Amino acid sequence: MHADRSAARREVLVTAWPVVLQQSLRTLMFFVDTAMLGHCGESALATMNIVGPLVWTSVMALGAVGVGALATVSRAWGEGDRAKADGEAATALASGLVAGGLAVALAWVALPFGIRLLAVRHGGAAEAGIAADAEVYFRMIILTFPLMMAEGVGSNALRACGDTRTPFVISMAGNAANAVGNYILIFGHWGAPAMGVRGAGLSTALVITAQGAATAAVLFSGRARVRLGRAAFRRIDRGALIRLARVTFPAAGEPLVVQTGFLFFARYVNALGPAAAAAHRVAITVESLSFMPGTGFSIACAALVGQRLGACDPAGAGLRVSESLRMSLLVMGFFGILFAAAPGSLATLFLGAGTPDGEALRPLAALCLLIGAFEQPALAAAMTLQGALRGAGDTRSPVWIAAFGVWGTRVPLVWLLTRVFPLGLAGVWITTVADWVVRAAVSAIIYRRGRWKTMAL
Repeated sequence: MHADRSAARREVLVTAWPVVLQQSLRTLMFFVDTAMLGHCGESALATMNIVGPLVWTSVMALGAVGVGALATVSRAWGEGDRAKADGEAATALASGLVAGGLAVALAWVALPFGIRLLAVRHGGAAEAGIAADAEVYFRMIILTFPLMMAEGVGSNALRACGDTRTPFVISMAGNAANAVGNYILIFGHWGAPAMGVRGAGLSTALVITAQGAATAAVLFSGRARVRLGRAAFRRIDRGALIRLARVTFPAAGEPLVVQTGFLFFARYVNALGPAAAAAHRVAITVESLSFMPGTGFSIACAALVGQRLGACDPAGAGLRVSESLRMSLLVMGFFGILFAAAPGSLATLFLGAGTPDGEALRPLAALCLLIGAFEQPALAAAMTLQGALRGAGDTRSPVWIAAFGVWGTRVPLVWLLTRVFPLGLAGVWITTVADWVVRAAVSAIIYRRGRWKTMAL
């Protein structure tokens, strides 16, 4: 048993570290935007507080096909059927490109409503300027949706077969390019105009496009573990589409539940005013240091569970979940201690040092981080256990988990703690802690029932 646990630990480490780093690097794209825009003043950060929920709503909604790819490809790979794995990947990629194209049209039309919903209560021309910058930024992101799908689905197909390094390398190159692009386009260097927030949007859109193209090139190169070509696309049939749909459609419901709730949540945050919205944005960006490693362990856990179930080894799948959970708790617990020990110093990284805006926002952002430190263990448990469920093909349970956390806890509690008991940002962040504690508890209950071990695709 000890040897099995040691082998599981090694497999989790080998699979997880590139995913953890990749997710951290992916966050850096938004992380760098916020850090650089923090030197452009309060209005720039308030703009990002509108853009942020819109971007993450899109990423989560479009990620449903990627979840399907992770489950179906990993199961086929675990069965030892490489041709089937290629066919499952081709099915997911083709479906993702179609979904990405439809999402462009839908988001383009719905964007004005989203901006009105999230509008910062700033007043006058300043409020109009924030909304206009947010609209231009996000329209540039909308145009990248098909290539965002190619990158997301392709990366998950590679991870499902155990190749977590290639997506990491692509993300690393993309983040380096994003940092350079931001420097040039936000501040106007090397002959480019100083575009501020709009420059950050253009830089991010160009990088997403390049990453999607690079991922597709790897898949069609014939040298990756997943090899897409005519043979793979000929395997797209009714059975493959049904397997993908069985996982993808419930997975698409989860971001709908989560992000619609988050949009209402963000509205309460923005109603507190531009200073609170900007401080909240800074704190969220700092907290993403822990959030993305948690996402990485969740993805790695999903891939390993799918492979083990494909190999008819549910006990091995359980061992890998245990080791993934242990590591996630250690990493995110460390970040929780860091947030509690030095919240002000961490917040300062994203604020203009010595500027009036920076000095005013620093204590607000530090308070958010101090409260957020207490949610890290629950966040780690919820993300890892839900990753295990998704890897097994159970994408329905995470929808119910999200409903309990977001609509059963976060939305009513943020109303209570900002309107009935006006606790301001402290109330907002107490709400997030409660949400994740509820989600962790429900995730643990569903996981311990063990039904995921016998899921059929």
